[in-house]
Amino acid sequence: YSRQEFEMTFLETDSSIAEQLRNPYVAFRHNRHFGDENLGWDLSQQVRLDNQFFTYEISNYLQIMRGASFWQITAAGNYYRSTNDVLGQFLEGNLGIRWEMPWHWPDRWFAGGQGRIKRYLISDSLGADLDYAEFQLGWEHRFSFYSFLEVAFSPIYYRERRANGLRFGEYQLQLQYENQPTFNKKWKILGEGSRRAFTDFAQELETRNTLLYGKVEMEFEFPIFTHWGWALGGEYQQWTYQKSSAVYPNFYEFEFKNVWHYYWDFTRQIGAGIYGRKREYSGEKSLQNVLQQQNFFEQGIVLEGEYLNHHNWFLHFSAQIGFVRYPNNPEHVLSGFYSDYHHYTLWGTGWIPLWNRVQLQIMVNYDSEKHPRVENVDNWNSFYTIGLIYQF
Repeated sequence: YSRQEFEMTFLETDSSIAEQLRNPYVAFRHNRHFGDENLGWDLSQQVRLDNQFFTYEISNYLQIMRGASFWQITAAGNYYRSTNDVLGQFLEGNLGIRWEMPWHWPDRWFAGGQGRIKRYLISDSLGADLDYAEFQLGWEHRFSFYSFLEVAFSPIYYRERRANGLRFGEYQLQLQYENQPTFNKKWKILGEGSRRAFTDFAQELETRNTLLYGKVEMEFEFPIFTHWGWALGGEYQQWTYQKSSAVYPNFYEFEFKNVWHYYWDFTRQIGAGIYGRKREYSGEKSLQNVLQQQNFFEQGIVLEGEYLNHHNWFLHFSAQIGFVRYPNNPEHVLSGFYSDYHHYTLWGTGWIPLWNRVQLQIMVNYDSEKHPRVENVDNWNSFYTIGLIYQF
């Protein structure tokens, strides 16, 4: 059972909405394994009924080990039927193939691809048929059992088959280095770049554009004293459009996080620290006054913790309390769009065994914006789910 509640207020108009997300539901899943470690086949089937859909899912996972080569083939199909005939009926299919040489040391190659199709059985359905395909070619070098360097290239194709759908072709290049000799000692550097040429048919207007995207992400963690560690992370993103506009503005964003951890052992830890985020927009000179109003920075404190034991208990939580400021926002009637606010975020997940075959699963997410200077623009959104799993 899961539930979402959110409230959005603006211009003295209050709205509070509580929505049951495909609830309540009941599902039955059956898994069967055939073969051995060299040639194995896993067959899985699931039937689910909730207040929106009746769903049947069948998936196949085939693994083949031949010498130094390892193949993985996955195929899945889903059938959705709306229980209230509002969302229609549709079929969904997924196919994935991956090849690699896992035991080839220290260099190995890997390649793969995945595809997805979605088709509505009613032609006048509001939903859009979908085609998606992605391929990947990569190389990995192992410096040791704990450190590696990986390079991957991926072309992507996406198309929504309707008059006002989105279509794009994209090329991604990713470079990653990671070294983690112990649970509290880690170095990670990730670089990613992509070029996306897309066509957007929103509101029956065709828009052709190109997006260049780049990201650099770094994570470091070191042991300082007995049971103490220091984690430092940062991320930089750059979005540049060939035809920038108020709808597609250029911007860059920078984030950092500085957290001190206390470890009882590698399964139990808590942490506290600070974080910050900054975003600045740019575009044509005629749009500078409008875009600069959207520039903001955020800073605050972060709390996090994790607990795991040999009785299959797992709990994880993280919380952030921050302040968001728009330094270039003038006072006008719509200042609530870009007014300073306090930002509260809470995330938690876990599973708890109740009996020998019964497990409780929980997930909670809460996000709130409190505007101290402007009335009637506060927002909050909460989502929580709870489930019981019985394993035969």
